[in-house]
Amino acid sequence: MRLSASLIALTVCLGALPAQLWAQVDVIRGRVTSTEGQPIARVRVTATSVPGNVQRNTFTDGRGQFQFAFPGGQGDY
Repeated sequence: MRLSASLIALTVCLGALPAQLWAQVDVIRGRVTSTEGQPIARVRVTATSVPGNVQRNTFTDGRGQFQFAFPGGQGDY
């Protein structure tokens, strides 16, 4: 019973947080492969947000995978 009351109180408190804290984070994920479909490691990948002109750079891992996070979620890259 005490746990239920705590969860309800937490839910109410979270609902009162400013909208800024609930801002969307856009995540871009991908994989770079050769023409034969093999993953390529250490490839530099760049993504730029169109509205803010914010640029992120990363390198692919051993599986050819990469990921970017853009807090604020402007949506056009």
